Amino acid sequence: MTRRGGPASLALLILLLALLGVGAGLRFHGLGRESLWNDELDSRRVSGAPSAGEVVAKTLAEDGHPPTFNLLLHEIERYWGDSEAALRFPSALAGVLAIAAMFILGLLLYGTAEGLLGAGLLTVLWCPIHYSQEARPYSLLLFFVLVASSCWVALLRRWEETGGTPLGLVAGYVLSALACCYLHHFGAGLVFLQGAGAFLLSRRRRAVLVTWMVVLAGYLPGIVYLLRQRRHSGSWAWIESPGLDSATEYLKFLFNYSRTLAALALLVGLLAWLRARRSDSTPERRIGPLSPSALLGLWLVLPFLGAVAVSYLSFPLLTNRNLIIGLPVAYLLLARSITVLTCGRSRGTQAMLSAAAVAGLLGHLLFVMRYYEVPRKEQFREAVAEVAARDPDPAGSLVIGRAYHREYFDYYFKRLGSRRRVDLVAGTDADIPTAQILLEARRPGRVWLLSGHLPVEERFLSFLRDRYDEREHRSWVGTDAWLFTRRGF
Repeated sequence: MTRRGGPASLALLILLLALLGVGAGLRFHGLGRESLWNDELDSRRVSGAPSAGEVVAKTLAEDGHPPTFNLLLHEIERYWGDSEAALRFPSALAGVLAIAAMFILGLLLYGTAEGLLGAGLLTVLWCPIHYSQEARPYSLLLFFVLVASSCWVALLRRWEETGGTPLGLVAGYVLSALACCYLHHFGAGLVFLQGAGAFLLSRRRRAVLVTWMVVLAGYLPGIVYLLRQRRHSGSWAWIESPGLDSATEYLKFLFNYSRTLAALALLVGLLAWLRARRSDSTPERRIGPLSPSALLGLWLVLPFLGAVAVSYLSFPLLTNRNLIIGLPVAYLLLARSITVLTCGRSRGTQAMLSAAAVAGLLGHLLFVMRYYEVPRKEQFREAVAEVAARDPDPAGSLVIGRAYHREYFDYYFKRLGSRRRVDLVAGTDADIPTAQILLEARRPGRVWLLSGHLPVEERFLSFLRDRYDEREHRSWVGTDAWLFTRRGF
């Protein structure tokens, strides 16, 4: 006899494995095709310290983020090297695992259809793929947010239905919640909201308090650092204060930076809400007094409003990537909306419509955005390669670099096998006296000026043009290279 549900379970497993395969291909393909950009290079600079203790000290002294991700990169570099692909590997792996975690969260909140479609959206949309190919903590944060949220929902349902407290689920939540906290401060903020939500939604207050007291105890070192966060607020001076367009820009960020796709997602959500009000044909299994959709709506809105409030009251921190903690919400709400709108149709028709939506978004990624063809990261590597290939001998020339740290360029000089290094970090009006002393002492025949992420100020360029002939100027995404030669050289 064939066990009931066997063929359906096998089909579900095949679909999920197919999504994982596609997701892995999209995330690992061309992992090192683009240069590390400014923030990735800073992760490499800090993680490249000789010891783990120095990595922690350097991060706490200079960075606004927790040191966890830099410590992970430190270990990656010890065993696998510091190539672009090696540094981005943890993010790519977390991005693939997040697809399975998204399915589980959707399954717990709604059901199989929403879990699969939510996982499908996570598989093919630009945002999760982009951060899966970046040596920064956001992809790992997204994965652990999904794991912690799945454990959180499962705990709330168990407390409501049986009153028991399964230690495995509690341990899973505590560990994944602490991972969120120590990867990013926005992860800690979400864990705080989940604790408050559990206290309000569950009647098992004692179990809730014990669980989150354990989390709090584990996060005490992070809280101490968090309270000292203002000392790093100057490093976020580039973040603009929130405006009326912040919410729409965030929606575009979640949907391939496309105004059209963001508007379509909103329209689908609105139509589904109107249909759900007229008909209760697709009831949702509540978590306490709230439906899953209402809970997700709060999850989407509260971190955004909290970031806006802190940005106005203290220091700016509202950026799209910080709000990646809300990405699962947007995709699951869209998955739920599509399920509601296709309710009443056959399962085959529903599956075809869902597959068409995922395929359409994949097509947008590949053929409209041309994700694997058009470079989008700052091309430090290309700027350095220009110097390394054309002027390999450091004798008779020097390199001036305009970036936050000389290591950003020196990393690529070393990676390209060049003996060259940055001789001076400069590029502002205030740097002119130092540059003048070096030029007079060295009297180079050629001067290369490289800039990455930071613009070279016009007066500094004029200073070089007054003393040298500007031979060439090349620009790439976020980087520039100038070649100046001494007159008569």
